[in-house]
Amino acid sequence: MQMTYETYVKANFICNPQSDGEADVFDIVCCMKTLKKQMFLSGNMKKRHMAVFLSLILSFAVFTNICFSYHNYRADDQQLENTLLTLRYHGEKHSYTLDDLKDLESYSGTGGRLNSINEVTGPLEYTGVRISTLIEDIPGVHPIVDLMVISSDGYVTKFTNNQINGQVTIYDIHGEKTGVGGVIMMLAYEEEGVSDFSGGPLRIAWVNNGNPITDSFLWIKYVQEIDIIDNVTSDHLAPTLTLTQPVNGLYFMNHRIFPLPVPLIFGSIMVHVSTTDESSGVMNVLFIVDETLKEIKDIFPFQWTWDENIKGSHTLKIIAYDFAGNIATKEQKVMIYNR
Repeated sequence: MQMTYETYVKANFICNPQSDGEADVFDIVCCMKTLKKQMFLSGNMKKRHMAVFLSLILSFAVFTNICFSYHNYRADDQQLENTLLTLRYHGEKHSYTLDDLKDLESYSGTGGRLNSINEVTGPLEYTGVRISTLIEDIPGVHPIVDLMVISSDGYVTKFTNNQINGQVTIYDIHGEKTGVGGVIMMLAYEEEGVSDFSGGPLRIAWVNNGNPITDSFLWIKYVQEIDIIDNVTSDHLAPTLTLTQPVNGLYFMNHRIFPLPVPLIFGSIMVHVSTTDESSGVMNVLFIVDETLKEIKDIFPFQWTWDENIKGSHTLKIIAYDFAGNIATKEQKVMIYNR
């Protein structure tokens, strides 16, 4: 029996006439009960077998929901990760702790940021490492490169070689443009002498000794990874990107059982992505859940096992970019109940 959107809505209304249209686990379980009853009473043997199978799924769903009420285990809490920054170039990864970054030549300067409604934050003093110093720390890097900066919230930004060299718009304290260039792009680990600051522990800052004000969208916060890419001017097309799993349907322990209007997942699932780029090639694929970066993959197959303590409605976001810095994005709302 194929569960169409119309069947889903009808079953939900029969079970819960007061439904607000937002499907939580109780709505879905109720709908499945209704469908199971209809299939069993139909007299069709195949449908009766499906009804028995639905009973097993329902039992698992109820058990999972009960476990969520009392089980607050987080596997992530068991992992101690000291690496603050990953630097990549031509497939090689270089990891830096805070102490590693402080061992590099430090730089201190002041700067502020101007947001889209003309409000200025700062100028404040920042201490950290020049981006040029980080690039020079990697052997064999081409003198003209671009950067892809990745944040822990899944935000991805490309910076051109001109921007890396400080060629950005400068404003005064009133938000009036005063010129272009003359600032230092740095990775800050302290603000006003404090390491626990908003947007930290690492953020991109634009500073010098003259209190420059620059656009706030340049001040990337929660920096987790920086990818050094060769300056490629011939590729302007983003990679093709398709989320092949999960798609709309009921998933039980990584197996798709039958179609549904939305992905409904019980247990862990392997997220599969298909992406290609015929020009410069796919560099990285990012797997993001609710603005939290979960995994970065740089080699085929581009897949990630989603297995964590989680329940309810969530947004799965996939970002792929090529070696020229062109970005493709896909988002999928899912209902998931695991552990």
